[in-house]
Amino acid sequence: MKTESKSAPELRKFTKADPSKKGQWVRESLGVLYVVDGQVQFSDDHEHFANGILRLLEVPEEKLTELIEVWVEQSLALHKKLPSQMPMDAREECLRLAALMVFPPKADRLKELTAGANWGTDFLGTNPDTVYAGSISGNVARGVVGCSTTGFAWLVDPLEKAPVHADSIVYDTAYYDDKPAGHYGPKQYLKQLDWRMQKARRYTAHILEVSGARADKWLKNPSEASLLDVGSAIGLFRAAAAEYGLSHYGIDVSSDAIEHCKNNGFGYDSWLGSIFDIEKHAKPNQKFNIITLWDVIEHIGNHVDAFKLVDKFLADDGVIVIRTPNLECIEAAILGDMYYSYKLDHTSYFSVRSLNSLFEQVGLVPIHTATVSHMFKGCFGAQHLYDAGQRLYGADILAVYARPGSVG
Repeated sequence: MKTESKSAPELRKFTKADPSKKGQWVRESLGVLYVVDGQVQFSDDHEHFANGILRLLEVPEEKLTELIEVWVEQSLALHKKLPSQMPMDAREECLRLAALMVFPPKADRLKELTAGANWGTDFLGTNPDTVYAGSISGNVARGVVGCSTTGFAWLVDPLEKAPVHADSIVYDTAYYDDKPAGHYGPKQYLKQLDWRMQKARRYTAHILEVSGARADKWLKNPSEASLLDVGSAIGLFRAAAAEYGLSHYGIDVSSDAIEHCKNNGFGYDSWLGSIFDIEKHAKPNQKFNIITLWDVIEHIGNHVDAFKLVDKFLADDGVIVIRTPNLECIEAAILGDMYYSYKLDHTSYFSVRSLNSLFEQVGLVPIHTATVSHMFKGCFGAQHLYDAGQRLYGADILAVYARPGSVG
């Protein structure tokens, strides 16, 4: 894989919307604005508009601007008010209705195929009762079903009427391409290394902060503390840990990512394998103070067995860190099939409820849980999304688990 420098986002020149809508798209130093009757209804900075919305949704810019315009139309039709004049719950509902119109869902098609299907069960053995997505952003080759009672869902193949197994996903060079198959793999991964490295540093600092007295002890003799990054890819989080002097190890299923980490990245050797292959590589009785899975748990199966295995390598004062998309979030509620974390390579979908339930099966307890959202800040503002995060309704979960009664 070839590393490329981050490129500036490119946006087409905005034109005025249909005059009958009394709206105008404006692009200026403030950012990207949609203005109706002199009042700003949508406002976002250029970088986030390009990389925080368009890149994630994987839609043409015209579709995104259409979504915002229809949102305003729905607000006026239903409430006789502009979104900026309405309470947040009404804004959310009108945006959800606009998304249904601009991105028609395919849930009914998947429901029609339910008869005779063996969709499987969740990790507690619960049968699915909900179609969360009838397609992956319109791709009807896959869907998402799950259990509303447990807050867990998984990827299914409507043609086979069966779950999509985690080991069927291939992680090779194409997975990291700038333009791989739609809604598969990270986008612009190698072009955004500076931003991703900054993100790795922020998350690593945050994990050390919320680990409290544990981290104080680790950092007194950092070379004696160790971190295992499961799904280490090209080594960004290992590099962030190294800046604190921590010993670090990585394991990944992609030989291409491992080669890049060694020869084109940080020079680190990594173990090749899945979460179930840790035993093959770790030394006898080796323990790790921090075991991280950044955007990994949604790619694996047999979750209880996987984390019972991981727990064997956790030090007494250790923590397991999970970052994963949230099944129960504001973006999923609004976007439906178009929720950007419904992807062809994500075979499992957790909520905070189901994630805590999983680790309860393993014998670990949460010591920190947070969720965050950002996509619709242009519609709702930072305060509303912050409040959603505080209610654990944000799009991304960051959770830290430890043994009950361990030093914190």
